[in-house]
Amino acid sequence: MSFRFPTLSDRVTINGRTGSGKSVAGAWLLSEADFHKQPFIIVDMKREKLFAAVERIIPIDLTDKLPTAPGVYILRPFPHETEEMKQWLWKVWHQTHVGLFFDEGYLIPDSDIFRTLLTTGRSLQIPVYTLSQRPLHLPRYVFTEADFYMAFHLNDKRDRDVVRGFTPENADWDTTRRLKPFHSRWYDISQDFTAIMRPVPSPDQIINRFDMRLTPRRKFI
Repeated sequence: MSFRFPTLSDRVTINGRTGSGKSVAGAWLLSEADFHKQPFIIVDMKREKLFAAVERIIPIDLTDKLPTAPGVYILRPFPHETEEMKQWLWKVWHQTHVGLFFDEGYLIPDSDIFRTLLTTGRSLQIPVYTLSQRPLHLPRYVFTEADFYMAFHLNDKRDRDVVRGFTPENADWDTTRRLKPFHSRWYDISQDFTAIMRPVPSPDQIINRFDMRLTPRRKFI
């Protein structure tokens, strides 16, 4: 057993308080994902600066046709566009073979489509990455359907209790023991593999990794 990156059939849940390193770790995992095989779409309601710095990530809109070409795309909906987001997510489910990266998870409408994506995504090749600073506010199936857990420091005991309910009872996942800054706990369910993770690469390294792997955006004259 050893560390491995999530595949095109996996669901990933990443939790941690603001400033703990959660978003950078999620971006690192995404930078190593199989987006050379199918499109991955970042649903970015936070306007994450790291993703804005990657020039080769392609912006899309809720009204655009879903991308089919491999690569990384970014959708920046507004939190009040609840119904529009539900319809857009149904389009993803019907198309299949599209990766989804949610940063922040509790801003995604808790609806039948979110549950459907998480419960059927493995067979439809719709990998889902869900990041959140408040596990308490996430739908339960974000945890029940996860193939990988990654947890940074959480301030609220109620949030720690939620994560503890779905992770092993061993020294790696002793959430009463605070980790060093930007360290995290990792759990690969299929391998029953746990580890304490050191800080991931820096934002600049992650940005360079995206740009190295992504095809340059074409300019039309």
